[in-house]
Amino acid sequence: MQLEVVDKEKVIESCRKILETNIHAPIRIVSDSGQPYEPRYSLNLEGYNFVGANDKGRLVKVVPFCQDYWLHFSLEFEFQPQSRSPKKYDCYLKGVALAIFYGSEATDEEKLLMFRAEWDNKGDGDTRTDNPQPHWHFQNADSYVKAVHVADFNAFMELKEEESTGFLEELGEIRPQSTPKSANISGFHFAMSAGWVFEQPHKHILTEKSLKVWLEKTLKHIKQQLEHYC
Repeated sequence: MQLEVVDKEKVIESCRKILETNIHAPIRIVSDSGQPYEPRYSLNLEGYNFVGANDKGRLVKVVPFCQDYWLHFSLEFEFQPQSRSPKKYDCYLKGVALAIFYGSEATDEEKLLMFRAEWDNKGDGDTRTDNPQPHWHFQNADSYVKAVHVADFNAFMELKEEESTGFLEELGEIRPQSTPKSANISGFHFAMSAGWVFEQPHKHILTEKSLKVWLEKTLKHIKQQLEHYC
């Protein structure tokens, strides 16, 4: 199946409406550079300048989503010159991503990335990867532990001298039993729509129609899970 040509503005507007329904605030989806053929677009909410480091370590804007959880949305296009009119370009969907961050609005200047839901568009001719599409990514536990340690250290530094004496005595009695080990799983693609049990493919093409359904259902699912279990 070949990638379909899409109307960029139409796709952006349909995504904006779905996101606005879930965030309950007027939003915009803007290009990262402001150029007419900018491939990447992301979510912007007027009056909110909160950020979090994405999986590449780059600071991105996040908006309130659910309780102390924050959302970053990105949409990517690809432009290819038309064969008959090289000065004109066809627009293709290249990928979409939802990233969930955690942090207090009042105290956490930079929100912590928890997990991502992504769908990268790969045509039938793309043999570079057999990763499932769409899929989930989960961040390493190290990042959570580091955040907790920083918070604990900051709280400790605020203790009065007399309050910290007992804590220091207890700390001196602690002896690590072993060196903790960790594995990097942030690059692992956890299949979201695998049909293995039905002998169906685990890699699907992202279309304008499937994007709308995926975005709406995935946002709803994430919010339900966060509200009930976190």
